[in-house]
Amino acid sequence: MKRIGLTFVVLIAIMFLVYFADRGTRVSDARAENRSQITPPSGGRDFTLKDLEGHDESLGQFKGKIVLVNFWATWCGPCRIEIPRSREFLGHVVRTVQN
Repeated sequence: MKRIGLTFVVLIAIMFLVYFADRGTRVSDARAENRSQITPPSGGRDFTLKDLEGHDESLGQFKGKIVLVNFWATWCGPCRIEIPRSREFLGHVVRTVQN
């Protein structure tokens, strides 16, 4: 009998958690409408960094283009895993933009 009671309490607790978890992730109609009215960013601050060859590259010289700035380190394990995936993604973006 204790086992049935415990099972019942656990089931009620799971149903309670699922109900409130679902409510927390729902987007209200008002918020959904606001998402369609989001304006694109106006642009970032202009800054200058060195490229792999040591030349200065300014964000301003890429105005109107898609720019991805990715900071990583060779000693960072997750960064090293990310590099080939980033190159693959970049190739996909370039092919998509060119078509």
